[in-house]
Amino acid sequence: MKSKATRRRRIERPLLARNLWFLRRCRGLTHKEVAAALYLERSAYSRYEEGEARPPYEALLRLAELYGTTAQALLTEDLSAHTSKTQI
Repeated sequence: MKSKATRRRRIERPLLARNLWFLRRCRGLTHKEVAAALYLERSAYSRYEEGEARPPYEALLRLAELYGTTAQALLTEDLSAHTSKTQI
């Protein structure tokens, strides 16, 4: 059995997952709202944001369009490091 300290330790999520979480929160959207915009089940989108799955290419392009950025930026840049909430 894992100790309490081990269970509390957070696993670093992939950059894409962190960016999706950050952008969704900045826009004040829920998982359900983003999933509906992408024509997905809420649980599918949730897996992208948790880093448990990667979106297919088409969904990645729709996410970039929804958030007003590029697919490359979603995949390679830490958007929270250089984007303030007021710019989003």
